[in-house]
Amino acid sequence: MILVTGATGKTGRHLTGELVRRGERVRAFVRNPAAAAAALGPEVEIVAGDLDRADTLAAAMSGVDRLYLLAPPSPGLATVEAGALEVARRAGVRRIVKHSAIDAGPAARSSIARLHAAGEQVLAASGLDYTILRGSMFMQNFLLFAESIAVAGEIRAPMRNGRCAFVDCVDLAAVAAAVLTEDGHHGRTYVVTGPEALSGEDAAARLSAALARPVRYVDCMPEETRALLRVQGSPEWMVADMLASIETLAAGEVDQVTDVVERVAGRPPRTFAAFARYAAPLLAAGAPS
Repeated sequence: MILVTGATGKTGRHLTGELVRRGERVRAFVRNPAAAAAALGPEVEIVAGDLDRADTLAAAMSGVDRLYLLAPPSPGLATVEAGALEVARRAGVRRIVKHSAIDAGPAARSSIARLHAAGEQVLAASGLDYTILRGSMFMQNFLLFAESIAVAGEIRAPMRNGRCAFVDCVDLAAVAAAVLTEDGHHGRTYVVTGPEALSGEDAAARLSAALARPVRYVDCMPEETRALLRVQGSPEWMVADMLASIETLAAGEVDQVTDVVERVAGRPPRTFAAFARYAAPLLAAGAPS
């Protein structure tokens, strides 16, 4: 049995589907069971709970031998993950795959990336069979620009000339499924990226081609993005972290391209052009998800 946390998120819902296709028994650990059941289908067992509540997690891990650990971003991320690892050890879980961040490190600009680095260290010292997946920034994040693309034909962000090998969540999920179900990945840290490092202008050009109308990248000031995030209701720590992540991209610190998707999942990663064609109807309608 494989327990998937974060099962209804961008990566988790693809991961559960991939595991079911591989013939695995899958249990989803979720906060909203009704919504999860509708999204994930009848083949996935749904268990209600919260990573902040060890009692619900212990019940969910009964009979589980593998865990996909994806903790929601919060100032308590490292503490939540450490608690989950302790519950997993007591429950007899033998393999853990941790969803981390491409910029994870003790000196990262983003506090969440620093917390992911702390979580990685705890996992590595746990004595359990483990693998760490440092996923690149998601192609799906561009859906957040849907309204501005539909209304003004613009992507506005303070990315300057920085580049990132954006990854499709489907590809990250495929790597996670392979690592959870195949041997040979113990102690590995995989940086999972798309096939090309793109700037904001590069992404806009590919979206223009997919939508058959101009989309331009506008390099705005961080204060503009800060104000928008505040209007959307993001807490201050999250606003600061999102801006720090964008600054990491702008500084050219996440432009690495790897072959992990092809090497581990056994297939070429999706290109941004292919993602743009897939996302075109949502973007044209101004729908963010």
